[in-house]
Parts: sequence; C-alpha cells; structure tokens
Amino acid sequence: MHLKHKIRLIGTYRYQKQQGLLTQALGLFKAAGLDIKNLMALARPHEDHSRMQAATFLFDPIHEAYQQQLRDTDTIDFDDMVGKAIDYLDCTYNLNPSSIPP
Repeated sequence: MHLKHKIRLIGTYRYQKQQGLLTQALGLFKAAGLDIKNLMALARPHEDHSRMQAATFLFDPIHEAYQQQLRDTDTIDFDDMVGKAIDYLDCTYNLNPSSIPP
C-alpha cells in the first residue's frame, strides 16, 4: 500500500523497539515466577512506589491478554516451559536438593 501510493513509511523501528521491550518485560516477569499481586507488593516499598504501581496497573492487562492468547491457542511459551519444569522438580523432590539424583 505504501509503495502503491508512494507514501514513505516511518516510525516502524520505534514500534518494533517498544514491542521488544514489552516482550522482554513479559519474559522477565514470567521467569521470576511473579503474578500481578506479587508485583504490586514489590512496588509498595519502592522509593517511587506511585510510579511502580502505575506501571503495574498498565502492565496487568497486557500480561492478561498475552496469557489469554496462550490459553486460546493451547500453547505455552519458553518461560512457561521453564516454570513447569521447576514446579515439577519442586513437587517431585519436595524442595529438598539432597534428594535430587546426581
């Protein structure tokens, strides 16, 4: 469409950069094993707690939409795979590192 009407496309990099930041934030959040309640609790003692809580409030619907998309497509992402492996090991070995075979 842009070529057809000879319109110069700008701003794509900025969108991709923002998309990359959201992807990174989602990955870090999930890798830490947090949920939104945990994130809000972590924001309270922060020196800039108002801004941290606002960011959490904005992040919540993004995270929920992402999780819903995974559920709708019956898929998991890399962080889910790692989390499920950790949960399995925790349940299997009762959080006792000495019971894990060498």
